[in-house]
Amino acid sequence: MQISLMKKLDTIFGIIPDYLLSLFTGFQKITFNDSSKIILVKMFGLGSLTLIKASLNFFKYSPEQIILITFRENEEFARFLGFKKIYTLRNNTFFNFIIDYFKTILIIIKQKPHFIIDFEFYSRTTSIFTKLIVLFNKSYSLGFWDKDFPRNKGYSDTMPFSYATHITNIYKLAFKKIGLNNSLNSSLTINQKRESDLILINPNASELALGRKWDALNFAELIKKINQLYPQINFILTGSRNEYSANQKIIEKTKEINPKIKIENSAGIWSAEDFCQKISTCGIFITNDSGPLHLASFTQTPTVSIWGPGSPYQFGPMDKKYHKSCMYIRGEDAGGYCKKTFPCIKSILVDNVLNAFQLLYEELSKNKINV
Repeated sequence: MQISLMKKLDTIFGIIPDYLLSLFTGFQKITFNDSSKIILVKMFGLGSLTLIKASLNFFKYSPEQIILITFRENEEFARFLGFKKIYTLRNNTFFNFIIDYFKTILIIIKQKPHFIIDFEFYSRTTSIFTKLIVLFNKSYSLGFWDKDFPRNKGYSDTMPFSYATHITNIYKLAFKKIGLNNSLNSSLTINQKRESDLILINPNASELALGRKWDALNFAELIKKINQLYPQINFILTGSRNEYSANQKIIEKTKEINPKIKIENSAGIWSAEDFCQKISTCGIFITNDSGPLHLASFTQTPTVSIWGPGSPYQFGPMDKKYHKSCMYIRGEDAGGYCKKTFPCIKSILVDNVLNAFQLLYEELSKNKINV
């Protein structure tokens, strides 16, 4: 089921039931204890899911306390992140989604969770999901609030959405509000040695925001220029099965320029586990603003990221020591996705990204970070 269709259905059919449920929910107050069950609802955005888990790692909790609700396509990555209990919903067809949606609600109600946090920004579908569970189970609920959000009522408490702070600060606020205590050990340690001359490139972006997608020909030109400077480097393009052909076009264009460039297409070939292992051991990861960027950050992988309408200051990697951002300096034409003309992403030149890559590659070589 296409994301555009899901958004339309969410808007058309979600308004009335969400409003009615809001009249009967939002009054619950519960005190957190070590046996409390916590439901985290996050359907869209692998990147957001990664940042939620990174934020959760700053707190004391038992993995058995946390239950994640997400789309089935996110399950393998969620397990890599460390989520143990996961219920998934199929979104390949509307029929399968509806079946899993109400089936999961019944399962969660029977588990009698104490807290449920809806991490979606706009979705009425997850708002209704949350409020149905609260209605039958009297759980404490938490969701996003903003004056422009269509579904900000009916929660026990809210998280303020703000462009002025990194999103993980808001996620941490949510965990504090339900009563989780800070942990002394919040970092993830990656001990694996890196292949300094293996560069992974993600030239793709989610359908949620295609304005984040840098032009494919730019990636071909970037690979050519990196190869001229560092001919020993091997390149691997990553992505999903649906992105294989788009990656292949980049490879074909690259080979036209220089047939000797060492480049492969892994889109749809690697499992989620393979991808996570490779991203944990590659030298540098070059990517659009997307979910894999946050997986790279989670595994402390040096990255060069390319930003269009989003902001690395709000959604970028938390650890910026070995991360270089390439972004459009916003002017009067920024905002509202600029009537879908996306000047932000189009204004980023190949040389901008190349310079960021060179700085990072030389810095890593100097400090002997990659072995």
